[in-house]
Formats: sequence, structure tokens, C-alpha cells
Amino acid sequence: VEAALSRLLDRKLPPRLNEQVELALGRLQPRPSTDDDWRTALGVIQGDPEIGRRVFFSPAASCAKCHRIEGRGGLVGTDLSTIARASGREKLLQSILHPSQDIAPQFA
Repeated sequence: VEAALSRLLDRKLPPRLNEQVELALGRLQPRPSTDDDWRTALGVIQGDPEIGRRVFFSPAASCAKCHRIEGRGGLVGTDLSTIARASGREKLLQSILHPSQDIAPQFA
């Protein structure tokens, strides 16, 4: 099984599938489980707007079902086009990990 999975990585796989194969092979750390684990993991990662855009619009994350960014996405939640200018890193992290914790009155 390990050899077969390793051969898969030689192919050009979609990023999400590639990540799953690497996780199955034990090459990736498991997903962080606490806020502190997320802070530690994100502390060493340089942000990439293109990866963020893919995650935001991916069916798995479903952010765009409710939220809008740059004129694309849903209208139920907050428009997040300028969120990085209005919030610090910790506020963004908390909003992603605990989305129902702080809801603006107009979106309640």
C-alpha cells in the first residue's frame, strides 16, 4: 500500500488529494486539534493568497456559500474582502476556528 501511495505522488494530483496521500503516508503532521496547536502550526507558515483563495472557494471548506470576497460568493454572511485590514491575526484565527462565537448583529 505504501509503495502504491508513493507512486501516486509521482503524478500531478490535485492539491487536496496530494495532501491526503502524504497524510496517509505519515509525511504530514496530523491536523491541529486545539487553538494553541493551530497557533503553533500557523506560526511557521507563510501565508499564500492563492492557496487561501482556493480554500475559501472549495466545496470542502464552503466559506463562499455564505461569505463574499472580491464580489464572489454568498450574501448571507459578512463580506470578507477587507477583513485582513480590519482584524489582526488572532482575531482572524478565532473567527475561523470558532465562526459562531462573534457574529455581527446584522448577521444574527
